[in-house]
Amino acid sequence: MSDNNDYEQFMNMWKKFKQNKQNQKRNHRNKEQEKPKPKHITAEINDRLDIILNVRSEINRMRAELKSDSVLYNKNTGEEISRDDIINGAENNLNKIKQELNEITNDGKNIKEIFTNKFYINDLSQDKKCKLDVDTTTNNS
Repeated sequence: MSDNNDYEQFMNMWKKFKQNKQNQKRNHRNKEQEKPKPKHITAEINDRLDIILNVRSEINRMRAELKSDSVLYNKNTGEEISRDDIINGAENNLNKIKQELNEITNDGKNIKEIFTNKFYINDLSQDKKCKLDVDTTTNNS
C-alpha cells in the first residue's frame, strides 16, 4: 500500500514539476514577445522623414485652404487659435524632429552610404530591373 501511495505522490510531484517548467517556458516566450525590438537606424530616419513630409503637406494644405486671418478652435481646450499660430507650432515641431534626426545621425556623420542600396526602392519592378542590371554587368565582366 505504501509503495502505491508513494508512487502516486511521486507522479503528482512530477506532473507539477512539468507544469511549472511549461509555465516558465510560456512566461519566458511572452516576455520575449513583449520586448520592443529596436529599430534599425534607417527605419528611424525614414520614420522621421515621413513625419516631416506629412507635416509639411498639412502646412501647405492649410495655407491653401484657409485665409491668414482665419480663426480656429482648439479641439481639446476650445480656445481660439489662428491659422498662423497652428503653422508656427507645426514648424516648431518640424525643428524638433530635425534635431532628433541630427542626434540619430550625429549631424549626418553616421549615415554615409546607408541609403545607397539599389534594392531599397520598395518597388518590385524597379528591384527586378536593378537585379538585371547587376546580373548583366557581372556577366559582362
